[in-house]
Amino acid sequence: VDVNSNPAIKAYRYKIAAVDTYGGLTLLGNYHKTIHLTINAGLNGSWNLIWDGYEGFAFNSYRIYRGTNSNNMSLLTQLASTATSYTDLNPPTGTIYYQIEVIKTTGCYPDTVNAKANTNYNTSRSNTANSGNMSPVYLTADFNADVQTGIWPIQVLFNDLSSGMPTSWHWDFGDGNSSIEQLPAHTYNNTGVYTVSLVACHGEICDTTVKTDYIEVLPNGIVEVGVEMSTKLYPNPNDGNFTLEINDKGSHELEVHIYNALGSEVYSEKFHSNGNTHKSLQLSTLPTGVYYVHLNTREKNVYRTKVVIQR
Repeated sequence: VDVNSNPAIKAYRYKIAAVDTYGGLTLLGNYHKTIHLTINAGLNGSWNLIWDGYEGFAFNSYRIYRGTNSNNMSLLTQLASTATSYTDLNPPTGTIYYQIEVIKTTGCYPDTVNAKANTNYNTSRSNTANSGNMSPVYLTADFNADVQTGIWPIQVLFNDLSSGMPTSWHWDFGDGNSSIEQLPAHTYNNTGVYTVSLVACHGEICDTTVKTDYIEVLPNGIVEVGVEMSTKLYPNPNDGNFTLEINDKGSHELEVHIYNALGSEVYSEKFHSNGNTHKSLQLSTLPTGVYYVHLNTREKNVYRTKVVIQR
């Protein structure tokens, strides 16, 4: 017994010679190399098995055993003698144990007088490897964008956030255009609200994410919606002190909402307009950058524009 070896770490190669009673040494026999098995987490709960190819006697196939403990494993599959890897796509949950075996094509039967009874001289087996200290890897599609709301035409840079090592991507930008790039840039040339989807794949394993009404492309100026009102915002750009001027033939309860470049609301206020109204918007506490202003009645959006705060 080679007490200094550790088959769980690496494979070993051996040769054997015999010494006669006079100290004479025979020629070395053929190499015998052990099978070293390792495993790693595959996608969506699968496990990848990798082993060093066996060297020694002739054999026809690798036999892969699997079980929930090292003493209770059953034959999972057989692979060609040239194989050195296998992916178990549908393993049971929990800690899984694996072992590789080769069987000699021609039997080797011991001397029944001097050899141990019932000893199997026809096989070589790997170490037992298990998944106990590893977590499965799952393919999950995800993304974000550098801007979600803007005045047309607007260029959006999409960022792939998918996990699970995807190797291909298919984007649908919601306006009839698509891309297979990992990090595409897309220009929206028409106003509207667009749903964006991403399909991320690794080989034949794919996952899809859909973000509804994700990109909003705004017109630049007054939106004609049947409300008798003209509106302008000035001075633009400035350091954050804006005036919203409304010429209104009627009386309206209005709401102003302001969003940053990521689409997050950073300011909102309700007020009443009647005739010619000048509403001061004090935004000096906001950082410099581009912002989007929405002016709404209770029923409709009546004005959208872009403002720039700079200091």
